Amino acid sequence: MNKNNVKQDLTTQEIAKLIMEIKLGILQQLEKALDQAIKEKNSTMVAAIAEILKSY
Repeated sequence: MNKNNVKQDLTTQEIAKLIMEIKLGILQQLEKALDQAIKEKNSTMVAAIAEILKSY
């Protein structure tokens, strides 16, 4: 069987690590968006980002 066709079962720890990496990426993008919103003095965007951040 070709190695590329082998199904890999992920452990709970590996899945948790992947989820944390995804969350980190999202938070980094939100940080950039927040910086931009502050520079543009866009209070609506700042408030929207703040609401999103509450879920983290």
